[in-house]
Amino acid sequence: MSRIIPAILEQDQSEVVEKLKKVQQHFDFAQIDIVDGVYVPNTTFPYKDDGEFDKEADISNITDLNIDFEIDGMTCNHIEAARFWKRKGAKRYILHIDASLHYVEDIKAIKEIGINVCIALLPNETLYTIDKVRDMIDGVQCMGIDQVGIQGQPFDRRVIELIKAIKDKYPQMKVGVDGSVNKNTLKDLVLAGADTFSIGSALLNGDIEENKKELEDIIKSCG
Repeated sequence: MSRIIPAILEQDQSEVVEKLKKVQQHFDFAQIDIVDGVYVPNTTFPYKDDGEFDKEADISNITDLNIDFEIDGMTCNHIEAARFWKRKGAKRYILHIDASLHYVEDIKAIKEIGINVCIALLPNETLYTIDKVRDMIDGVQCMGIDQVGIQGQPFDRRVIELIKAIKDKYPQMKVGVDGSVNKNTLKDLVLAGADTFSIGSALLNGDIEENKKELEDIIKSCG
């Protein structure tokens, strides 16, 4: 699997499908971002305009595609979302710590559902958060932005030190980065020790194959 993970943040299901169709020609794994309108003030499929989760949503036009996916859960009800997407074939669920009042219990519950779980940390988080759940999680997603749920946000350089600190204390921990990952920030993120890079607009706008090659060349140049 590529160290680059296409990140898809779209309001409508049809737009998600369209992006996945393009992405599957170049990648075998993608990240689908979901937003509930509570944790973040905008909503995406499968949440309705009032923030209600559409448990009956038919996503066969997604699951029929030839690409595996994970869910980046920008929602306050992680268990509901994880349960739904596990049934639909998601390989991993990413839980945003600051969207969960009881994240330790939520992680335990999601593990019991039978899906791998990672935690997402904002740039100002501390390692104490990881200390409490390190034996239950499959990795950490460090956010390169301070405001989630909207692509195109400015890069927060505090994430560099967060990645270094995680890798220093937990060398075997898989660390991904999401948010403002592009050709200008990627090198520093690689050198900090990140393993994977969830990339939205910098990868999907324009020629995907050309963008992929340029980004992968930056990764390779770091040794």
